[in-house]
Amino acid sequence: MKLRGKFYLIAVLSLAGLGALSSARPQTPRAKPNIVLLIADQLRQCSMSYAGNAQIITPHLDRLAQQGTRIMNCVSNLTLCTPYRAMLMTGRYSHTLGIFKNHAWLPIEEQSLAEALREHGYACGYLGKWHLAGEEKFDFIPPGPLRQGWDEFWAAYNFGDTHSAQKYLLGDSPVVRVMPGHSADGFTDYALQFIDTHKDRPFVLVVAWAPPHNPYLDVPDSWKSMYSPSEIVLRPNFAREQAEFQQKIAGYYALTTNLDWNVGRILARLDSLGLADDTIVVFTSDHGDMLGSQGHEFKQRPWHESTHVPLIIRYPGVVLAGRETDLLFNTPDFMPTLFGLAGIPIPPTVDGADLSAFLRAAGKRVYLQSPALPERRPVHSTLGRGGYEAFYIRTRGFWALAFV
Repeated sequence: MKLRGKFYLIAVLSLAGLGALSSARPQTPRAKPNIVLLIADQLRQCSMSYAGNAQIITPHLDRLAQQGTRIMNCVSNLTLCTPYRAMLMTGRYSHTLGIFKNHAWLPIEEQSLAEALREHGYACGYLGKWHLAGEEKFDFIPPGPLRQGWDEFWAAYNFGDTHSAQKYLLGDSPVVRVMPGHSADGFTDYALQFIDTHKDRPFVLVVAWAPPHNPYLDVPDSWKSMYSPSEIVLRPNFAREQAEFQQKIAGYYALTTNLDWNVGRILARLDSLGLADDTIVVFTSDHGDMLGSQGHEFKQRPWHESTHVPLIIRYPGVVLAGRETDLLFNTPDFMPTLFGLAGIPIPPTVDGADLSAFLRAAGKRVYLQSPALPERRPVHSTLGRGGYEAFYIRTRGFWALAFV
């Protein structure tokens, strides 16, 4: 797959030249590092260049992967937007929260990641898709308990993804706005604004982009032209209509390449402000997408394309750079692991495991078989198909046990 479009090559070169991390030497991290959590929607791990996909163009994510640790067994515990986001926000499993389907409310009595960090002086900003506030797409979520601590900066919507003319709400205003241009670009503009405003105090920022979630072809032509559908190589387990899905996957890749460009913009801003060495950067996704593999589409399936998501964690001088690990990482592990890296006490309500010690480990690889890991760390998930729910557990031995 060849790169089309001079503008992107120029952008890659200019962003890459804005600064270099001092990750080659161990450092003493700041007492309260910033946390930037970048979340794609429906981006599967096998579509990442660093995971072996030779077709996708993601130079900034490739650079981030080399500057941090890439976790190859990050599993979405429930491959659906609302349950995943509830687990991410609280560090608790979906069965603990009682949230198994979309359009649920996250109970206000649950302590969120932002509420816990706010107690330690963090400014908390949330941008993009929320999907924790019931069945209304664009209802106003007022400042206070319903925002679960994300009150410092809020530019978000509940759900209802489009990648152009995306509706959202800003700050304390109940007026629904329309994002000009491509939604990922617009929310990244807000991210840069937040970083500029809060550069002198510890902050946590979530950027929850909608791409590359369908509609796959809702992507600007400048990005779409980088991929020719007829050149898309399908996975060996693909079992759907070839031409139709080549077109969809070309759009999916184009949306992902645009996300990569926006990741580069955020990394460049951290570099230019001298914040990169004092910031934990995480890139991940809520779940994957079958995209015709095994004859299926979208998510809520037990196969790799749906369950395995990208995860890169960069924290210079603390998290080893250039490492690949097959450590099993569950969705509820995000909150306690980030708190462990930041030196923040972990709330007692959290179900997940603090895996920061493994990220700090000196070896190039941390194996799933490490004797320091618990003997069993199951991954719970659900598979909703045709009106019934199937539950399965994925263990270190990679056996799936289904209960229907």
